[in-house]
Amino acid sequence: MTANQAFYFAARAWILITIATMPGCADHMSLETKMDGELATSLRLDGPIQMHVQMQGPTLRYEGTYISDELLEHVEIGKATDEWIVAVFGEPDAQSTLKDGSEIWRWTYRPVEQQASMVEMFSSSEKEPKLATRSVFVMLRHGVVVQKWKG
Repeated sequence: MTANQAFYFAARAWILITIATMPGCADHMSLETKMDGELATSLRLDGPIQMHVQMQGPTLRYEGTYISDELLEHVEIGKATDEWIVAVFGEPDAQSTLKDGSEIWRWTYRPVEQQASMVEMFSSSEKEPKLATRSVFVMLRHGVVVQKWKG
């Protein structure tokens, strides 16, 4: 559980305890929590006090191919072939051929949607960086890897 998720659940518990202890509220309270890739809680009070509170955790959506540092370490310079690279990483997002005949292949993984949770909108914390695009590059000469790097 991330720090944001822990804070979200703590805030949710505080709100529920506060509202549930209000006279006459707990009798007509319904709570729905959804965790299908998102954290979302909806609270509805139907009584003398009518209220609808909805909290949602952060939403992240990516596109591209994620290649971890550990997977990139398995690429052996001078031994790994273009066929092996495609079998392990998949087809590259882009390919460029240089004048000397060597090729540079690129795989990119980037966030295409990032929505902050309600808790994050009101906090002034700048400890967590915004998500960055990650690219992995492989240079091939005669079908064999001669360089690899990430950017």
